[in-house]
Amino acid sequence: MAELVLTTASRATSFRSEGFAAIHSQLLVLDVVYVSVAQRTYERTKQAFDVTVRAVAGHRLPEGDV
Repeated sequence: MAELVLTTASRATSFRSEGFAAIHSQLLVLDVVYVSVAQRTYERTKQAFDVTVRAVAGHRLPEGDV
């Protein structure tokens, strides 16, 4: 049960199957929700990003190796 239901619609084209078109529209909605929550909880979000950056820093490839 949900208070708010977010729906998406998409059409298949000759370049994208129906599945890919649906995934793109769903990811867009998810990104918008994510950014909206991040903006409303900016300080907590920034702290979480900082922790994440430090946690993965040692696992990154050097710039020229990509």
